[in-house]
Amino acid sequence: GKAARVYACEWNEHAAFALKYNLKANGVEDRAVVYVGDCRTSAREHSLVDLVDRVSLGLLPSSEGGWRTGVKALKISTGGWLHVHGNVPEIERIQWTLWLCRCLAKLAQEEVSADWIAICTNVERVKSFAPTVYHYVADVFVGPRDQLVKRSLEVSTNGATAGMVIANTSDFEPSPELVEKPSCALDPNGILRQEWMMEKEGV
Repeated sequence: GKAARVYACEWNEHAAFALKYNLKANGVEDRAVVYVGDCRTSAREHSLVDLVDRVSLGLLPSSEGGWRTGVKALKISTGGWLHVHGNVPEIERIQWTLWLCRCLAKLAQEEVSADWIAICTNVERVKSFAPTVYHYVADVFVGPRDQLVKRSLEVSTNGATAGMVIANTSDFEPSPELVEKPSCALDPNGILRQEWMMEKEGV
């Protein structure tokens, strides 16, 4: 790709070893830095804040615990793209997307600026995970509202701070202020309740 610099966080030591090997084999090891460990810890320890244009949040079944870290990593002046992966029941895809955008907008406003918004422009089905449950990735712009025009994103949000573009149209559906959590949301009393996946306090 054309990325000038890539920061890769990987807590599987074997995968990190293979990544370093392949970076060298492809002659691009000088354009990438690999941090072994939890991305939330690595981002804090290596000051990965106000630094990048896009973040891939690929942990499955949920990357929710890393959303705040991803938002903080985006450049403050321009914002950028979060590519958010998750295993989502097919029937909850739209609900998950609207909830995701509302959560990201809230995090962005807490961490960066009240002017930041979160707009999903595409949700791609990657593969089947289980019957009626799919691995999806949502492409979400998170950043200053004026960047929508500068990035030629023809989205009329009517002042909304979060929402999604309806597939195959230019129509926009805003996220309600109170969006019901989908069943795949991290929750101490829900299906996904593993503590290690949840947001770490102070990170």
